[in-house]
Amino acid sequence: MIESQVENYLIKKVSALGGKAWKFVSPGNAGVPDRLITYNSKAFFVEVKRPGGKPRALQKATVAQIRATGMKVYCISTKAQVDELTNLMRSGIIPEERHFDRI
Repeated sequence: MIESQVENYLIKKVSALGGKAWKFVSPGNAGVPDRLITYNSKAFFVEVKRPGGKPRALQKATVAQIRATGMKVYCISTKAQVDELTNLMRSGIIPEERHFDRI
């Protein structure tokens, strides 16, 4: 499985809930997470990696900056993690980062 397959699955599952999985780009700021998820008046970021993939040092530093503002950032690398995240979202739960985190 490749990263784009996991990312496309995330988009599909979030959309099925009625949420949005916005592609997040920030010109001049490398290392930002792949997606900004909005659902039920909540927002958080998701960095998608291929199974076994690891975030680069710049991604780790950028995630730390985002978290310092109080935003949640998750690292997802499997379809099973996407299912778990969207099931929690459906239940109204936004989990702690450590639940999925590898950053």
